Amino acid sequence: MFPLWPLVKALLPMIGLLVLVVVFKVIVEEIYYRYFYEKETNENSSRQPTPEAKKLSDELIKLGHKAELEKWDGYKHIDIAIVPAKTNIEIDGSYHNYRANTALRDLERTFYSLEKGYITIRIPNSLVRYKLAETVNYIDKILRVRNGKNINTTSNIYGNSTRTT
Repeated sequence: MFPLWPLVKALLPMIGLLVLVVVFKVIVEEIYYRYFYEKETNENSSRQPTPEAKKLSDELIKLGHKAELEKWDGYKHIDIAIVPAKTNIEIDGSYHNYRANTALRDLERTFYSLEKGYITIRIPNSLVRYKLAETVNYIDKILRVRNGKNINTTSNIYGNSTRTT
């Protein structure tokens, strides 16, 4: 029979290092989460828009939409609010997918906005960074539908014809 103790003894330093790395990662994520997401926010707190939110907002304004950055709705700050279309746009970094508590808070905020008649569109940072024109095009279509305006589309994402409204 193969004695396991020499193998375990050889692996203990690596296992200990792995445990330390995991613990360090959890601590750093918790500090990051608390710093960015558990700060008290209110109407008077100053929040600067992210570069992605600013870029997307600027493009929507060029198309004639009344986009407002970091608008306070009485519950939270909204990255981009288009009040006439009752639409909120949240630009999310990857951290929104890493923590269940963050994702649940996002869902809760979406629900509260919906109760007020607003839809929430969640856009990953990567879409603004790498597919800005396409992202703006689809958001523009959504906003025009929300405003009751006609849109002309010839095909949907599956390549099928769609109706013209």
